[in-house]
Amino acid sequence: MIPRHSIQVRKRDLRWEVAKDGMTRPRIDWLCTKERAIRHAMDLANEFDDGLPCEIVLERSDFTVEVLVAA
Repeated sequence: MIPRHSIQVRKRDLRWEVAKDGMTRPRIDWLCTKERAIRHAMDLANEFDDGLPCEIVLERSDFTVEVLVAA
């Protein structure tokens, strides 16, 4: 399996949480809308500069999962 970075976007209570490699920064990575959370995740994916691919895992409140791959 190819090593890659992972960013998780999860619905938690009344907010969307974005975790970069498992770490969430309180009040920075908590967003009100799914669209803003995905945009924030894409920005975080662009911060990796080691050449490894990055996947964005979108987990909805009904626990369905969608995987997006950022270049």
